Amino acid sequence: MAFRYTIPEISAITLLSSVEEKDSKFEIFYDAAEPSREYLVKWTQQDDCPMFHQAMRLLKGDERFGYADGDALSEVFVYIDFSGIFDRRPVGKVAELQRKAEWMFRP
Repeated sequence: MAFRYTIPEISAITLLSSVEEKDSKFEIFYDAAEPSREYLVKWTQQDDCPMFHQAMRLLKGDERFGYADGDALSEVFVYIDFSGIFDRRPVGKVAELQRKAEWMFRP
């Protein structure tokens, strides 16, 4: 039986909408625990893969772990859904979101 893991998912569009530019610098004003933003975090089921398996071994040790342990990864992983940002031509609002996303992942 393949394991499935429960991972929190956040929309990158929502996260990037919390980024503000001040003095040519970006700042993130995002608090997922804020009641008005509670609906922004969804939960997704992910199939087992080598990265998740190794993370579970670090979290749970070398003993066997079961399906019920799949929620343990939600403490160390978050899935950020970039749908709608990099899959379009950068014009209008999408161009601004792409600029913010590039800032977040620059070296």
